[in-house]
Amino acid sequence: ADGRDYGQTFELTTDDVMQSAFFDMNINSIRLTKELEDYVTEDGWTFMVVNVTIKNTFDMEIEMSDADFALLWGEDEGTYPDPDFVDSLPTEYYIGVGESETGNLIYIIPDEKNEFILEYYDLWDDDFEGNTFNMHINTDEL
Repeated sequence: ADGRDYGQTFELTTDDVMQSAFFDMNINSIRLTKELEDYVTEDGWTFMVVNVTIKNTFDMEIEMSDADFALLWGEDEGTYPDPDFVDSLPTEYYIGVGESETGNLIYIIPDEKNEFILEYYDLWDDDFEGNTFNMHINTDEL
């Protein structure tokens, strides 16, 4: 582990700050919509737009990607954000030391679900897996 934290799972709410080994992440807002940038979801599905700010707290530039934040529901069901929308965070991006990036994580979610987990886990360059962070989202509370 070389002094790195690992093996813990932190259960968070949308009001909490996700403090990973590399960054602090805040959820600024969450909205649900059937239409986004002239796209309409299929029946039974909705867009969830999660606006986040990610601040690099590590001692060097960090690389982020659209695969960093999975949205889970039910058992073994979930998705990753779609980076193809204008307002979404890109597929890959870099955040300098002490700098922040704000943007949207855009997911397509089933209408019949209301409990979701936005999951992130620390993954180091040497494939060492650190802690896991589960941010609970209830769409009935939006």
